[in-house]
Amino acid sequence: MYQNRPGIIQSYCETDSYKNSEYYQKYPSALSLILYHDDIEVGNVLGSRAGVHKLTMFYVAVEGFNDGKLSNIHLVTVCHASYISRFGYKPILKPLVDDLGQLYDGVAVTLDDGTDCVIRAKLEHNCADDLAANQILGMNRSFSKGHYCRFCYAVAELCARMVSPDCSLYRSSTLHQRDVDTVLINPGYSKQTGVRERSALSEIPYLSIIDSTVPDIM
Repeated sequence: MYQNRPGIIQSYCETDSYKNSEYYQKYPSALSLILYHDDIEVGNVLGSRAGVHKLTMFYVAVEGFNDGKLSNIHLVTVCHASYISRFGYKPILKPLVDDLGQLYDGVAVTLDDGTDCVIRAKLEHNCADDLAANQILGMNRSFSKGHYCRFCYAVAELCARMVSPDCSLYRSSTLHQRDVDTVLINPGYSKQTGVRERSALSEIPYLSIIDSTVPDIM
């Protein structure tokens, strides 16, 4: 499926992370999934009551299968945008999280031709614009001050003048878990890290919250 050219990565399936994964080595036919979410306005977009009918849409795509084609991007969850601020992501995403857990373990299905098989899939990436990504990760929603970057611990003032990366500031799964555990005990600690709460996606046991998030190139 993949024609890897030197120095060019066209799909996650061509990366060392994929090739060295024990899961994909054990189940080479398992699918790698991308979760994407964003808001849409379905009415009165420019009126005085814009936002009243705003919906949050969650989609899943399969890595490597013509990711950009609409036929390969599947709508999996829809909710009113205001419900997220009222109830949080956890209850809204619970059905999807449960399904992803079952797919990771394997789901037995019967194909149209009568063949029985087991479908396995693993969520690898969470893609969204900066605000939506920070929300679902349980991180700072303000981009004018404090620690708003989901990839490092640089504060807003430092981000404004940085011209090269500082590896000492990178976040990691281990550090993120420490931040979450600390902020649950001491909410004021969020000012030092930008982590406000536990991510709804942390209910997926195998998923690394920090490693799964990707930049918003738009």
